Amino acid sequence: MINTPRFTDLLMRTDDTGRSVSPHAFFKRLMSNLCWQWTRKNRTIFAVDICSAGGFGANLEWCLEIMMHCERFQMTPYIRLTGKNYTSEHYGDDYFTYFFENPQLSKVDERRIRNGDVPTTRICHIDDLGLPHNYDVLLTLDDAPKLIKKYLRVKDEITDEVRAFRKAHFGQNVLGIHYRGTDKAEAPRTDYAKVKRNIQHYLEKSPTTDCVFVSSDEVDLIEYIRSFTGNQFPTVRVICRKDKYRSSYKGVKIHDSVPGNNYDKGRDAIVNILLLSTCDVLIKTASIFSGWSRLFNPELPVIMLSAPYEHSRWFPEREILKQVLYEAVD
Repeated sequence: MINTPRFTDLLMRTDDTGRSVSPHAFFKRLMSNLCWQWTRKNRTIFAVDICSAGGFGANLEWCLEIMMHCERFQMTPYIRLTGKNYTSEHYGDDYFTYFFENPQLSKVDERRIRNGDVPTTRICHIDDLGLPHNYDVLLTLDDAPKLIKKYLRVKDEITDEVRAFRKAHFGQNVLGIHYRGTDKAEAPRTDYAKVKRNIQHYLEKSPTTDCVFVSSDEVDLIEYIRSFTGNQFPTVRVICRKDKYRSSYKGVKIHDSVPGNNYDKGRDAIVNILLLSTCDVLIKTASIFSGWSRLFNPELPVIMLSAPYEHSRWFPEREILKQVLYEAVD
């Protein structure tokens, strides 16, 4: 039997980070506590529509929080992602279904959902759900891959593209690079010189590396890496996926400011995340986007070029910082 918090427990409790609860937060927690108790009692499917303008990785992180909640309360998550950044009229209003499946949903569950028998809660932010815990601080690098394996199956057409790209372009020993530049607000910008120093340092320490795969929203960075690597490490190939959308100058936010096919933007994102996850080592700037590469491959060694600001240290970046292969070269 699941023990639910009593009213007096809510009154006296701090949140999951140990901070005291304000009257507003207390009232919100009380109402949400009643809500999820009703949810747990009356249905086995926890259906949530996330209509957020956040980034691809951030919205997926909220999916993880919902999955962890469902694990604790023996429910099955049904998640829709309907934010404007990645939805396309041609493919429908739920970009979760463009790229993923939930293998835990039975045919009966899917029929109930189609028939409207399962109430769905629409949110713009994970806090709108009023979950009984801050699951972001409870998620670990051990738990998250298990949740992904159980609830988040990547569709075959995506994994087929990843497999074909690797076969055509990857070498025997691949260094992955992810640089988040034009639209990064949660961490200080990393200068190109630091990227260069760390690639040089790694290639000198790992002479068997024959390929560098670069994923970035800045085409200038990709050309910069090609230039110095070609001069100093001529046997090392520098490759990147031919993404549909990339910035040719600093300051343009690709995901929410550049018009175009939103399906292609989402596909660019998930394919790059998966390609990075298959590299032998990943050097990255702070970004939940490439943090997901570590979640898809729990054995992936990571070197962090930057850290998020203290107020933005969300999962998985917060935990990856504790388990880096080695400290980046300044």
